[in-house]
Amino acid sequence: MNAPLNPSTVAPAWSGDDISISAKLARDWVGITDTMSDGQIWTQMVDARRERSRMWLTADDAFEQAYVCAMLDLEAATGRYLERRDDVEAAIDFIEEARRSRPHYGATPYRRPTYDQTRHWRPRHDRCEIVASGRVYDFILSDLSHRDALLYCIGENWLWYHVSHEVHVACARAAKSIDPRLDYDSQHAAIRRAIDRATSERGLRRLSLDLTYVAEHL
Repeated sequence: MNAPLNPSTVAPAWSGDDISISAKLARDWVGITDTMSDGQIWTQMVDARRERSRMWLTADDAFEQAYVCAMLDLEAATGRYLERRDDVEAAIDFIEEARRSRPHYGATPYRRPTYDQTRHWRPRHDRCEIVASGRVYDFILSDLSHRDALLYCIGENWLWYHVSHEVHVACARAAKSIDPRLDYDSQHAAIRRAIDRATSERGLRRLSLDLTYVAEHL
């Protein structure tokens, strides 16, 4: 994720009349009136983007927790502690295959994590309550008879659906920040436009969301 912009050190890359034009666009994006100066508009626009970035923190944590849970389950299934880099990379590949096989995948923006990311996540989350609650019982893991069964078991964990829920909530909050007029009765096209603008700020792909579910959280 890009480092937050400091409005005191960032100068607009335009001059003359272009400032006026850009300011008018910014006013529309931020939802503010024409009584503010261009500098105030720029500052508020940056602050709004920072706030929208913070709206994703819960979803980000949920994804990390689901990943740690999946890695712990793979350790239990294989009887091997995932410490060697090659083993961790193989586990990540397996988890990604499991994620892609399930319907929750399209609603989440998260890409394949790196080895270093997963090594950082594990001590943060491996003892937390939600990870413990998502663990598959060892007797189930030891009774899986083929690879597809293990893929299904890892990919169908309820924690991945919890990630999808938190992503929908984050999208709703970010869309509301983009367009405060949005509510449950808003047209899905308007909700989608606001979501697409919010996700593009983070460089995310277009998500396959349940817009009715998003609207319930506006």
